[in-house]
Amino acid sequence: MTQNQTQFVTAIPGVRDMRAHQGLVQQQGADENKPLKATLTATENNYAILKLEGTEELIKWPKAKIPAAAKIGDTLLLEAVSLSKLKEEELSRMRQLLEDLIN
Repeated sequence: MTQNQTQFVTAIPGVRDMRAHQGLVQQQGADENKPLKATLTATENNYAILKLEGTEELIKWPKAKIPAAAKIGDTLLLEAVSLSKLKEEELSRMRQLLEDLIN
């Protein structure tokens, strides 16, 4: 895998391995900051069935991890973000808040 390729890793048991979509994401010209679009097509047991935009690919996603107001036919955005990046962004926001309070 080259440095420019995005790697998707499944962290939730029962959710389809997203690495299969790596070529599709690159083919569509998406960068690593652009979320995937998926349509909520059905629900079964504790899972939502999502269809990735531009494909026939279906994935199972835990219903608890989608917005409570989501209904069949809604388009959802799926984004993979590293925990370290989230921490960096939060730290940056906290620093800015402190600077604003001090000044």
